Amino acid sequence: MFSHLFHLLRSRTRHRAGRRNQVELITDARQSPLENWQYRRTMYNWLQGSRIPILLTAGAVYWLWENWVITGILFLISVPLPWIAVVIANGVGQPRDPRRPQIYKPQVAREQARQAAHAALESGKQKELPGVVDHNTDGDTAEH
Repeated sequence: MFSHLFHLLRSRTRHRAGRRNQVELITDARQSPLENWQYRRTMYNWLQGSRIPILLTAGAVYWLWENWVITGILFLISVPLPWIAVVIANGVGQPRDPRRPQIYKPQVAREQARQAAHAALESGKQKELPGVVDHNTDGDTAEH
């Protein structure tokens, strides 16, 4: 009896502790377009960033051990990395679920843009326009 209660208590606390950090999916929910874009951007950065260290490692292997085989393998791995990174970054992501309605609300977008512009004006962060603009219509150059 006590082992059953202990197991029940332990499973509940473990479930609560994991709940804070991770959301369990009960359906086959897809990634949002923003999450997909962030994933592709992260993969692009990792692949592009790993090319230089791989080339430096290839140079260090040749310099330290004069091993052409490992140097060649590392070099050949680094050659297609930029191409692979661009292909992944330019991916289209997951296909749209046809059951989900496509809704475009231009009035909401205009209202949000107007509110953002109004907030920028009130906060004083918007760049002020110059008060005087010199313009010479005669074609002569003005000397300053």
